[in-house]
Amino acid sequence: MARKAADAAIGVCKRELIDRGTRAGRKVVLVPPAYTTMTCAECGTRTKERLGLGLRVFDCAACGYTAGRDVNAARTILVTAERDRASADDVRHAIASFRDGGSDAVRAGNPGIAGRESPSETSVGTR
Repeated sequence: MARKAADAAIGVCKRELIDRGTRAGRKVVLVPPAYTTMTCAECGTRTKERLGLGLRVFDCAACGYTAGRDVNAARTILVTAERDRASADDVRHAIASFRDGGSDAVRAGNPGIAGRESPSETSVGTR
């Protein structure tokens, strides 16, 4: 029962965030949290093994990037949202839970290196 209440609370929070963003004239991009702590924000390479919760620093074996685990995940989410927002075909997937009301939110894909520019080429905070 507590799990259902928690899921409902997350849904209400998401809906409220989307509504407030729409009223403010912003586009809300939903990025799935899967693999964000395992993906390098610099080169997009994903680690092969799971990172334990005790490991607080992310070290990329491919490019040598080092950052705090949460900082890396936040940058990965930002890069994923920016990449999908500026996609060539501009096709977005509808969110199933908002079918009835027609949400203005878009869903971004999983983080990865396919079709991704480097974070130094993306400008943070621009539309």
